[in-house]
Amino acid sequence: MDEFNRSLGKILVSEGGFTNNLKNPGGATNRGVTQRVYNEDRMSRGLSAQSVQLITDVEIADIYRKRYWNEARGDSAHSRPPVSIRPRSTGSSVKARCSWTTATSRNQ
Repeated sequence: MDEFNRSLGKILVSEGGFTNNLKNPGGATNRGVTQRVYNEDRMSRGLSAQSVQLITDVEIADIYRKRYWNEARGDSAHSRPPVSIRPRSTGSSVKARCSWTTATSRNQ
């Protein structure tokens, strides 16, 4: 398993499922992806908007890779300890959205 997929698996364990808490400024969110981000992603692929409740595993992985992993140059981390990338806020810069967490082993 490559580093991105290993890291994504760890993140998604803590992200949970769909929520639409009125106190959350991100609004409707599913597994860490907000409705706004999902709409932007679908429209960039020529697809119409739909509820983030319907997001697929493939779409989730693609969004995390494009918006967080690639922007933070996660693939260039191969010479450092294993890392996980976690979005903090979709309304902030990529640098502010990402925090890196050292994993204990590449095999976890």
